[in-house]
Amino acid sequence: MLQARSDRGLLRERNEDTAASLALPDGSLLLAVADGLGGHPGGEVASHAALDALIERLRAQPPADPAAALRDAFEEANRAVRARQQGANARMGTTLVAALVRGSEAWTANIGDSRAYLVPLDGGAARRLTEDHSWVEEQIRAGLLEPDDPLAALNRHVITRAIGLEERAGTDVTGPIELPDPCLLLLSSDGLHGVLDDAEIGRVVTESGGDYASELSDAVLERGAPDNVAVALYVHRTGHEGAP
Repeated sequence: MLQARSDRGLLRERNEDTAASLALPDGSLLLAVADGLGGHPGGEVASHAALDALIERLRAQPPADPAAALRDAFEEANRAVRARQQGANARMGTTLVAALVRGSEAWTANIGDSRAYLVPLDGGAARRLTEDHSWVEEQIRAGLLEPDDPLAALNRHVITRAIGLEERAGTDVTGPIELPDPCLLLLSSDGLHGVLDDAEIGRVVTESGGDYASELSDAVLERGAPDNVAVALYVHRTGHEGAP
């Protein structure tokens, strides 16, 4: 089962998030989420350009090596955004997270603070698969900042890497990751995980009737949805139709 949803939220004027989940021609499954950088014009242009370029590259070139294919597709997304950086959109950029699934294995790639998670369907918290490229997370990993430090809240949206900011993307790629059975492979913008913590994401999934993307988005809306929110996901179960 593949699902994707993007919502403007309750406070933003525009939706700069976009999400996709689809099967590629070779049978691999692709999930992707992009979150246009706030504070700069063209966030929605950047997120759509990056996602479109990523999908086009992976559709045209079967990913014989999933990790290399993701890295190449992110570079293509970076070129696509930079090619459109003109006029008012000269500083536009976007986060990007993607996953390729083949059978019971997955590969993830990310830049920025959009994330990939594994979420058990039979109960338990979400487990993060990616590391944020943000000032706060980098300071926490270096032991220079505590998660509850006031500076963390003030600087939560400061991104240190993004599609479009540099000539090369600087993508982190991880895999293969063995998918537990059953589980949900979830990609999200910070509009989701900035509102729901890992335990709350797990709870929504466990209590879901099966429309996971809508119910996760609705849970954020119930909390006030201060930002755009996007999710893309794949439900992995033995015998479930999907990648070979």
